[in-house]
Amino acid sequence: MSQTGPNSASGRIKVATKDTDSETGTLDITFATGAQLSVALEELSEEIVRELALHGLSQKVGDSYASVKGDASAAFDAAKRVIEQLKSGEWKVARASGEGKSRVSELAAAIARIKGVDVAKAAAAVAQASEDTLKLWRGNAKVKAAIADIRAEKAAARAAKAGDDELELDL
Repeated sequence: MSQTGPNSASGRIKVATKDTDSETGTLDITFATGAQLSVALEELSEEIVRELALHGLSQKVGDSYASVKGDASAAFDAAKRVIEQLKSGEWKVARASGEGKSRVSELAAAIARIKGVDVAKAAAAVAQASEDTLKLWRGNAKVKAAIADIRAEKAAARAAKAGDDELELDL
């Protein structure tokens, strides 16, 4: 008989949680059934560790441009920044003032709408959430719909402000 875990923030059934320990070089997985698995890098061959490293590098750099929506120039810039950051020995870089704020504030605004709470309270939860949790929240259908509504409202406001004079079409 199979067992399932609780629903995650995205509405999917969460079957496992993962925890990595950089000091010991281990990955621990705890399944919803209570079963656990653990693997240490030292247990794997050099060839496998190299393949894992290349896979992780590809994923890390790819994640940097996952949200550029078809803008190859922005993708290049994002990938270059992450590669330079990694070469300098930094895994994570603190965001510059204002960088990434709109995505976080959109997420907070969406969560506030859905949960009926103050945006500041939702923003505090977003600020404390792990990257995995943020990814789950952003993947949630209700959150996606709320963000789409927020973006549509902003676009409508910009359109109203712009007026018709900027639209030069021969109709």
